[in-house]
Amino acid sequence: MSESSKEIVERLKKQIEQLMNQYSLLEERCASLEEENEKLQADLSKERDANKQLSNSLSKCKMQYEKLQMSQKTALSVAQAQENKERFAQLVREIDKCISLLQE
Repeated sequence: MSESSKEIVERLKKQIEQLMNQYSLLEERCASLEEENEKLQADLSKERDANKQLSNSLSKCKMQYEKLQMSQKTALSVAQAQENKERFAQLVREIDKCISLLQE
C-alpha cells in the first residue's frame, strides 16, 4: 500500500513542525542556560573576591597576632630586666652594708 503524495507531504510537514517546535524549545533552553551561566560566573567572581578579602584579612590578623606575641615577649623581657636591676641594686646595697661592717 503506497501512500499518496499528499499524505507524505502532510506527514513531512508535521514532522518539520515538530522539529521546529523542538528547535525553538532548545533555543529557549539554551538562552536560559546561558543566562544562568552568566549569573553563576558573576556569583563565582563575587565569591572569589570575598575569598580574597578574607584571605587578606586573615593575613593581617596573623601579622597582628605575631606582633602581639613579640610585644608580650618584649614586655616580659622588660619586666624581667627591671626585676633584675632591682635585685642587683639590692645586692649592691647588701654588699655596701657588708663592706661598711667590715670597715668598722
